[in-house]
Amino acid sequence: MSVHPQSRSNRSALVLTYITSSTEVAVDIGYVACSLGLTVRAAAGEAARPLADLWLVDLDGPDPLPDWVDALLDDPEAHVILLGSKTALFEARPAVCRMVHPGMDVTGLSAAVAGVLEEVRRKPSLSERERQTIALYGHGLTLKEIGGRLGISDKSAETYKARACRKLGLTGRAAILRYVQGGAAGRSTSAT
Repeated sequence: MSVHPQSRSNRSALVLTYITSSTEVAVDIGYVACSLGLTVRAAAGEAARPLADLWLVDLDGPDPLPDWVDALLDDPEAHVILLGSKTALFEARPAVCRMVHPGMDVTGLSAAVAGVLEEVRRKPSLSERERQTIALYGHGLTLKEIGGRLGISDKSAETYKARACRKLGLTGRAAILRYVQGGAAGRSTSAT
C-alpha cells in the first residue's frame, strides 16, 4: 500500500519545517509556529519537501548542509527563512524570502515568519508535477522532451503546463522563463 502526502490544498494548517541542531532555536521555532497557528515539523530528510509550506534553515547548525537542502534553496517555489551568521552567503538563492540574523528575539522571528506566511497564502499552490513541468518548460525543453523525462505523455505534460500557467497567470514561454529564472525576484530578502 502506498501512502501519498497530502497536497497543500487539502490541509487546513500550513506546515513550518525547520532544520537546526540547536535546542534553543527549535524551542523558539515551536513557539512561533504555535502562536501563528502552524503545524511544525523537524526536517526528516528530503521526504519532508512536499509537505512543507515554509522552511526555517539554521545555517549555524549542520555543516555542511545536506545536498537536498542546497537544492531546496534553488527551488523558486520554496519559501525559506535563513537563520544564523552565514545568511549573506545564501541571500541570492531563489527560495530565500527572509534572513534572520543571530541574536534576533522571538518577536523578530515571529514577524519574519508572519511576513513570509502572507506570501505563501497569496501564492497559488502548484502540484509537484506542475512544478516539474513548468520548470523544465522554462528551461527550454519541449513538451515531448518533458514527457520523456518525467515518464508521462506529451499531452499530460501540456495539461500540467496549462494548469500551472493558469494558476500563475503566465502566458507564453517568455513569461514562463522569467518565472522560472526569477521566481523569487519579487521577494524581500532584506534582514528582518
